[in-house]
Amino acid sequence: MKVKILFISLLLSLIGAAILLILWAPYHFYKTAVTDGIRSEYLNLGSLPEPLYNGKAEILGPIVQLSDSHVEQKLWQLFHFSDFQIPLPLHHPEVNFYPWIEEGEGRPLIGGRFVDQSQVEVFTFTLLGGTPFTLRADKEKLFSLPAVKQLIFRRSAVQIWGDLFQKSIKNDLADMAPWHYLTRGPTHSLDEMFYNLFLLHMRPVLMRQYQVEGLKYLASNKIGIVQVYDIDERYTSEYIFLFVNGIVYKIRLRIKKNNALGRSIRDVFLYNLSFEESSVDSSEKIYAAFRNLPYRTRVEQEGMVYLYAAWTHVTDRVEFLREMIQFLERGPEKLRHLRPLYEYAYRRFGDLLSKDSDANVKLNRKMQEELEKEIESAKINSPNMDSDGRDLLHGREREEYLLKKAKFNKVDTDSEEKRLDR
Repeated sequence: MKVKILFISLLLSLIGAAILLILWAPYHFYKTAVTDGIRSEYLNLGSLPEPLYNGKAEILGPIVQLSDSHVEQKLWQLFHFSDFQIPLPLHHPEVNFYPWIEEGEGRPLIGGRFVDQSQVEVFTFTLLGGTPFTLRADKEKLFSLPAVKQLIFRRSAVQIWGDLFQKSIKNDLADMAPWHYLTRGPTHSLDEMFYNLFLLHMRPVLMRQYQVEGLKYLASNKIGIVQVYDIDERYTSEYIFLFVNGIVYKIRLRIKKNNALGRSIRDVFLYNLSFEESSVDSSEKIYAAFRNLPYRTRVEQEGMVYLYAAWTHVTDRVEFLREMIQFLERGPEKLRHLRPLYEYAYRRFGDLLSKDSDANVKLNRKMQEELEKEIESAKINSPNMDSDGRDLLHGREREEYLLKKAKFNKVDTDSEEKRLDR
C-alpha cells in the first residue's frame, strides 16, 4: 500500500511539474528572446544593443511655448518651412540663424544653423524627408497569428508609436524563473509579452542605420527622439521621428553639449514643431509677407529668414534661388547668409547665381579647379578629414576662399529690386 501511495504521489508530482513547465514555456520563450535573441519558426529576433531595450518620456525645459511677447519682439516666429511648422529667430539677442543645405538623393536636405554671438554653433537642424512605414510585422509568423495580432493591435496606432520610443522592456526578467511563477504567479501577461516582442522587432526596423544611445518620446507632439553617437564629443546628435499618414518624417538635430542656449533652442524647436505639408501657396504667402517688410529689414536677418522659408517650398525653381541670392547680396552679413546658397547653387546648377554673371563661367571653372586642389592638399595634411572635403568646405577657409575668389562683397543697394519670378 505504501508503495502504491508513493507511486501515485510521484506520478502526481511529475504531472504537476509537466503542467508547470507547459504553463511556464511561453515565459521561457519570452525571456530567451529578450535577453539572448531567438531564431525559430515563429520569430527571428537578434540580440539588440542595450539602448533599444529602454525608453523614457522626454521632459522639456520651462520656457518652450512661444508667447505673444516673443512674436511682438520678433524673438521667435513660426514659419511654414518645407513640411513643418518651425520656430525661427528673427531678432533674437543671443542667436543668429543661417541657412544649411546638404546634397540629398535628387533633392536638397534643408535646415538651419543657430550661432551665438561668439560665432559658436549651438544648434542645427536638417530635414531628411520621409519614408513609408507600417506598424506591421507580417513576415514573422508569430505576429501573423490572428490571436496574437488581435492582442497587439487592440492598442491604438498612437500608443504603439509612442511605446516604440518610451517603453522599457527588460524590467523584472529575474522574476520569470519557474519557482517564481509557482510561488508568485505570472509577472507578465501573454498580451504584454507578445506586445513587447513586437516592439523589439520593430525598433531595429525603424532605427537600424543608427548607433543608438537612447530613446525618448515627446507625447505632446507625438515625436520620437533617438539619441545617436556623434564623432564630435562637443555635440549631441538626435534624430526626430514623426509618423504622419503612413510616412515617417525625420529631422536631424545637433546640440552643443553643456550649453544652456543650445539646449533651450532645442526645447523650443521640439515643443513648437508640427507637420504641415509643403505647398506653393505657402511659398507665395511667405514671400508676400517679405515684400511688406521695410527695405532695410529685408536685407538683414529677418528678410533672409522669410526668403529662405519661402524657397523651401519651391527648391526646384532656379530663378527663385537666383533672385534670392542676388537680393541677399545687398545685406550687411551677406557672406554668412549666402555661403550655403552659393555652395548649393554651384553643386546643383554649376553656377553661383550671383550678380557678377559675366565672370561666372570663368570664375566657376577656376574656383572648382583650385578648390579641388585645396581639398586634395587638405586630405594629405589631415588624413582624418572626410573624403569629400566637408571640413574644408564648411570651414572659415572656405568663407575666405569664396570671398577672395568670387568677389562676393559687392553691394548694390541702388538698383531696383526684382520681384521673384514665380
